[in-house]
Formats: sequence, C-alpha cells, structure tokens
Amino acid sequence: MCGRTAIFLGADGIRRACAYQDKQGRRRHPEWKNADKYSPSYNKCPQSNNPVLLSRQHLEKDSSSSERVLVAMRWGLVPTWFKEDDPSKMQYNTSNCRSDTMMEKLSYKGPLVKGKRCVVLTNGYYEWQQRNGQKQPYFIYFPQTVQKTVQQLFINISR
Repeated sequence: MCGRTAIFLGADGIRRACAYQDKQGRRRHPEWKNADKYSPSYNKCPQSNNPVLLSRQHLEKDSSSSERVLVAMRWGLVPTWFKEDDPSKMQYNTSNCRSDTMMEKLSYKGPLVKGKRCVVLTNGYYEWQQRNGQKQPYFIYFPQTVQKTVQQLFINISR
C-alpha cells in the first residue's frame, strides 16, 4: 500500500491529458471545478488534495453520465457515519484499502456498490524498502503519459 504519490502536471496540463469522447463521439476536455485547491507535487501524502476525474453526475444529478469533471479531493474516504465537519478528526485511517477485502468492509463496500467511483490522477507512487535500518524510497510509475493511463482506465471501467 502506497503512502505517497506524485502528480507534477499543472492544472491545465491535467485537463488536456484527460481529454475524452462523449456519447456523440466529440472530443471533450473536462471542466475543473476547483483547480485553485490543486497544486502539483512530487510528494503527495494522505489527506492532501489530489486531482480526480469523475462523472459530472456525481455533482449534478440531471447531467449526462458521459460528461467528466476534474475535482481536487482530499485523499481518503470519509465514511457516511462520520458526522464531524473536519475529516482530519477521524481516528480511523481510510486512505488505503485492499482490493481483496474491500467488499467485506462496510466503509468501502457501500460507495463501491452505489457506483461512487473516480479515477485518482497520478504520475506514480512511492514504495519503501528497508535495509540496514535505512528506508529507501522507490518511485513506481507507468512508462507512458498520464493521458494514456487515464484513457486506458476509462476504457476498462466502462466495460
């Protein structure tokens, strides 16, 4: 499970990289909803704002399901039962989940079953290796652009 990611494209670069085709086959670029809350970084940690791509229907119920928007969102799931205004006060860590047990955990199963999905945009993530008491970070990434990665994810999700 990664604890750090990197996304180093600027807001406009992300918007261009996330071009998609709508249901009519037109090439579209998603609208940024809050680009001012996003800042590129080689060291994004849990609870920081990260860019995500999602269906506009998650924000506006009457919109087309084929429309996409970009939103800077806080890394981590805030369960429906958590009632505080400040998510950082939650005592449980929900920044990562395991794919083999997520359908057993109610915090993750509910949103997943209801179709509350998004694509978290990143250039890569860090894994740490410990040797002789020293921790060494390794940057793991796809040897392709963010645009190709995002397009492939949406092709796979749409099926």
